Amino acid sequence: GRMAAKASLPQKSDHKKRVVLMRHGESLAQTSRQHGIDRYHKQFLDCHLSRKGVHQAREAWHGRRAELPDLIVVSPLTRALATALLCFGDVGKEIPMICHPAIKETGTDIPENVARPLSDLRRDSSLTVLKGFEDIDFQLLPEDWPAQQLAGQVDGRGFSQFIRWLGQRPEQYICVVCHHNVILELASVHGRVRNCAPIECSLDGSALKVAEGSGMQGADYSKAEKAKASQKDRKSAPKNK
Repeated sequence: GRMAAKASLPQKSDHKKRVVLMRHGESLAQTSRQHGIDRYHKQFLDCHLSRKGVHQAREAWHGRRAELPDLIVVSPLTRALATALLCFGDVGKEIPMICHPAIKETGTDIPENVARPLSDLRRDSSLTVLKGFEDIDFQLLPEDWPAQQLAGQVDGRGFSQFIRWLGQRPEQYICVVCHHNVILELASVHGRVRNCAPIECSLDGSALKVAEGSGMQGADYSKAEKAKASQKDRKSAPKNK
């Protein structure tokens, strides 16, 4: 059948995979300033989506319903899990959803980036009530997660291993639901990553390349060019910002 043919594609094929990187919906921590709450307050520990974030997640794939990914990979942080479930939970079990520890947001000094143990997630009714939660594959989380949640990520090794892992998966069209800094690292781009804005990439060998017109600029050009670009940005930026 079609699935068998798909799975048996040679791993070293010239075929470029499509990878869509997507940042989670607006989180409660992102709204801390407008509520006058310190972002370091412990109430934001592995926090959920704001009401606006829930709406963003529901709408994120709205115009793309005709082309659903073959695989969804999601960060173990609550705001990413909720986004993936609100966006794709209703498509049922036919699209696997795998939780991957390497794409947790970098840095644990801020409460929103502190991961919780799987047992806590399974007891969190605001997650478990979401359609599809029980179908998420958590097998890649280490036994003692999140005890060593920083291992490998500090030197960027975790990201190159993750990209290799994506390359070895049989699926050809993958959506990765993760975080601002993770997206900048994975795609070697710079700029602001908006909540729930899908960024089209292709996976070629061991590099993720952002598609033209995604609104993200490649970060891998020389300092001189970068300086020129930022000067141009300043000139073209509206004065009354």
